Amino acid sequence: MRLRSFLGSLSLALLLPAAEPLPAIVLADFEDGYVPGIGGEGRQPESEVTLVSSPVHGGRQAAKLSYLFRKDVKPRQYVEVWVNRHLEADIKSVSAWIHGDGSKQLLKLRARDKTGEWLQYRYGVIDWQGWRHVTIPLRKPAFEVSWGGDEDGKPTSPVSGIAFLIDSAVEPATGELICEGGQELDTCQAGTPATDDATCDAKDDDCDGAADEDYAPA
Repeated sequence: MRLRSFLGSLSLALLLPAAEPLPAIVLADFEDGYVPGIGGEGRQPESEVTLVSSPVHGGRQAAKLSYLFRKDVKPRQYVEVWVNRHLEADIKSVSAWIHGDGSKQLLKLRARDKTGEWLQYRYGVIDWQGWRHVTIPLRKPAFEVSWGGDEDGKPTSPVSGIAFLIDSAVEPATGELICEGGQELDTCQAGTPATDDATCDAKDDDCDGAADEDYAPA
């Protein structure tokens, strides 16, 4: 099945003293013809990023991600849209207008910092259709995992790239991702928790109130 999401203007909130307002700098608005990169694991050749004139939000163009997940691809599938631009500022959060497809896939964000550390953050389920302003803070509880670099779990300036990631269950067509009103349901059976929660299946395997907190991308 083909699922789509649309990325509009991306902006970053700067980390300043609490007494000062938080300004935003534009990371990419796609008005200059800049086309983001695409990556992922188990990515199908049909997946692509293009610039479109409709739908748009507050501009003439948006970056459109078309992606395809197949249920016979192992062990996992995800696709990501990369904006590779050097950012000297200390980043507190990343915001974007995103046109949702109601797919109930998982929206995440990745950042690559000065030390070469990769950091991954989770927004939640794409349960909406149409435009929504999404903000992902670069701290807990959104923080999921990091690897490489100084491995301190915090972005060290400058950041050299930001990516929005659409993460699928291993076999999305089987309905393993269970949602109700956009909230993930705890599918763990009482009395039988797993020892950890390292599978990327949007389930609370170890019954601790969080899903997939031990999952680390290969």
